[in-house]
Amino acid sequence: MSVSVKSIKCPDCGAHLEIEGKRDTMFCNFCGAKVVLSNDNEYVYRHVDEAEIMRAETEAKRAETERLMQLKELEKAEEDKKAAEKSKKNRLYICLSLVVFGIIFMILGFSFHVKPNLSGLAILGIILLVASLIIWIKGNKKK
Repeated sequence: MSVSVKSIKCPDCGAHLEIEGKRDTMFCNFCGAKVVLSNDNEYVYRHVDEAEIMRAETEAKRAETERLMQLKELEKAEEDKKAAEKSKKNRLYICLSLVVFGIIFMILGFSFHVKPNLSGLAILGIILLVASLIIWIKGNKKK
């Protein structure tokens, strides 16, 4: 029994393919294209839809880009939250400092002044208390 060897060209890369016996399918050794043999005179091969592959790659890149954008937005929101917390803490320290100094100035102003009207230190103390109240209220309204 003799072996029948036929030679055809690969439809994708053009390489010469040798077909032994009565095989129905084979793969190109050079490009990997699947070649289906239906009879001696014709062959059918697998066609790769490059446009579909490009669409899938583009969609994958788009999804990756959207995911990265969402991560950046989350990072930005976290940074904004930390900055707001730091600002609130700083505002609290400033207001407490103004209140303490205001009370000290008021005590000094009232204790060293004998007349019934207010002295300069007492007025400065009141101004500091009012300023601390304004800073605190304006800071809380920004939210």
